[in-house]
Amino acid sequence: MKKIKLYQWLTVIVFIALYSCQEEGITDGYLSNDIRYETNPFVVRQGEIRSSPPLSVYGSTAPVEVELLDIRRVGSEETAEAWLQDYPTPIWVGAMDPEVDTTLAAILENKIETRDLPVFRIEEIGGRIMISSQTWNVEPGEYTIDVRVSNSAGSRVVEDATTIIVEQGQDYRLGFQESFFTSVNQPQGWIWRPLEVEVNFDPSGSNKIILKWMDKNGDFFNPSEGEVINGWTEGWRHYFQENTPWGYELTDEAMIFEFPYPPFPSNPQAWVYSYRIPSQFISEYGEEWFADMDFNTRLHDIRVYKDGTYTFIIKCNDIERRDPNAPDPIVEESEVEGE
Repeated sequence: MKKIKLYQWLTVIVFIALYSCQEEGITDGYLSNDIRYETNPFVVRQGEIRSSPPLSVYGSTAPVEVELLDIRRVGSEETAEAWLQDYPTPIWVGAMDPEVDTTLAAILENKIETRDLPVFRIEEIGGRIMISSQTWNVEPGEYTIDVRVSNSAGSRVVEDATTIIVEQGQDYRLGFQESFFTSVNQPQGWIWRPLEVEVNFDPSGSNKIILKWMDKNGDFFNPSEGEVINGWTEGWRHYFQENTPWGYELTDEAMIFEFPYPPFPSNPQAWVYSYRIPSQFISEYGEEWFADMDFNTRLHDIRVYKDGTYTFIIKCNDIERRDPNAPDPIVEESEVEGE
């Protein structure tokens, strides 16, 4: 008898719960009152490609559809139309094939298309914010968005769902840079030195990144003759040519890397690019006991944000380039001492 009464009470409770849901207009599923973007504010620099995590819907029944209702400057009632206009935007339309895509020209012809796309869009399912590199067309400042969130339980308007902060863009990014000496007996390096890098940007040039190593007298080392080679690498250290599987060029003054479109490299991860000038191409260190040491340079986090040619002149002010045809001064000195 007690079990029967318990079942009766449970039936009544379930009936009341279902009736309450019907009174509230929720007939199928659940739509939370607490829906928001956890990334708030969402910060983007002009020229960068960014995406946000999806909306946090806190147990709402999936799928949750999201529609952009408005985007405007904070404090304004007018829609910021620049976000919604279409701009020519290069995109990848296929995966690279190492057997076919052996040159950048082939990749540009077969794997990259330019389409008219808006700067800003929201993924319909989940609400992830997608921002293209065309934010150069948007003025820096703070913006806010309103969205409509819908699922089988109904819909809800979320005003000021997140603040988007657009920061002033830059032509390129270069983290800190450093140099140091290494020898066969000390491969990890010692005698660390600061490293000066001059960057020249030509927006009318073709899309290239040029690396040049210059000695204390303004003479450039010759990468095509092995005067600049890959440096010591482990873990997070890399070579810039890893970003250009379609190839690169070595000249008597530079390493030249063509790229398809900015931002480049497309991988936003901050890498350290390591290169080395072997000791046989250096005639003066300033101190005699450096004579058997290589000179190493590291450039942290290179990235460019506009079309054009970027020349990075790495000034090796502690060393002097040796003419590869000149005799070895160390050998000559030892011969004199032996006499």
